[in-house]
Amino acid sequence: PETRAMQRAQAYLTGLGFREIYTNSMLSRETAERFNLPVLTAAGHPGSVVETLKPISQEMAALRPSLLPGMLAVMAHNQNHGHDVLRFLEFGHVFSKTAAAGVIVPGYGEHTSLLLAMSGPAERVNWTNKERQADFFDLKGVIEGLTGRLGLADVVYTPVYAPTWATQYHLEMRVGGRLVGVVASASEEVRSIYDLKEAVYFAEVNWDVLAAAAPDVAGVKYRPISRFPSVDRDLAVLVDASVQVGAAMTTIRAVAGGMLRRLTVFDEYRGDQVPAGKKSVAFGLRFSADRTLQDDEVDRMMARILDRLQNEQGAELRR
Repeated sequence: PETRAMQRAQAYLTGLGFREIYTNSMLSRETAERFNLPVLTAAGHPGSVVETLKPISQEMAALRPSLLPGMLAVMAHNQNHGHDVLRFLEFGHVFSKTAAAGVIVPGYGEHTSLLLAMSGPAERVNWTNKERQADFFDLKGVIEGLTGRLGLADVVYTPVYAPTWATQYHLEMRVGGRLVGVVASASEEVRSIYDLKEAVYFAEVNWDVLAAAAPDVAGVKYRPISRFPSVDRDLAVLVDASVQVGAAMTTIRAVAGGMLRRLTVFDEYRGDQVPAGKKSVAFGLRFSADRTLQDDEVDRMMARILDRLQNEQGAELRR
């Protein structure tokens, strides 16, 4: 199952234009220490760096705690040779010292990591569009598409706005409540070290945990399209400006259950018609079932959703 999951991920990502690379698992001790950060290790609490006993050179004195330094070097190499659309992926092992039980070599941790990185134009200029640079949400969309392809449903993203040495801001990615990785915007300091001219966005995840949580794709079964009509409803609410829309969407999904087939955010507004410190968020909901839904049934569901949003996010209906 793990092999099938990796092949599925590789097919999906290369289909989106990512090129797979392989980088050296050995770094200088200085580089390994610099990138041995909780935000990159997907474990939250990295152990100390694993050193080699008799290094061939100072550039190969430690094992990598993260795939990021190798990836950044590859991006810089391609940039310096005239390439501006940079889309790379790498599956590779990362290492650290650890006191955790159940490891192959006592005192040492090792797992497969998946790193995606992108920089440069997302869309080229043509007769209908202007050139657009890739942004954070392009990469987040790729990660969401990947987890969807793997059949992972319980994925939660938590924004962290405080910068670290390596990131300007990032999302913590959890599956089943367990931290598995981050989606991040690289800091200017990191970019300056590798002389990268454009913004760099990357995601590093613990692939072993992600693949173990994914259902075996060999067991995926076809489900026919419902023969019954769907019902679309819009819901606009006022919430405090600090409320995360993702948390509100989680609440809606929890209340609606299997009847909810699609949930989107189609508007966010802050301005003259909204009280200070508030924002208006509008959701689009699509309901469907293996039968014809009645309007009063959907009305009751919408009332339950609004009630839960009021209790958990302090929302009020915008009229």
